[in-house]
Amino acid sequence: MVIFQANLTVKAEHTEAFEAATRTNGEHTRQEAGNIRFECFKQANNTTQYMLLEIYADDEAVKAHFDTPHFNTWYTTTKDMVSASSSNNLAAVFPPSFDG
Repeated sequence: MVIFQANLTVKAEHTEAFEAATRTNGEHTRQEAGNIRFECFKQANNTTQYMLLEIYADDEAVKAHFDTPHFNTWYTTTKDMVSASSSNNLAAVFPPSFDG
């Protein structure tokens, strides 16, 4: 299992467009065979701060995701909307696995 978490700061004038692009990407990502989870959150007290949480069955599923048209569209659409980002690869503690 591969768990990926990203923190993104989105320029204030782009939050609506970022959310729309991320929803579209998420809807398609959730249909991928190797995707277990895709979620996007924003901070309640700072609406330019977003967190993506993605869980995949394995490294092959991650690679397949990065090769999809919807991911590439999301990336090219949003890359200039984001002013800062950081990411983490995580390991499950509890529950030790996810089944969707």
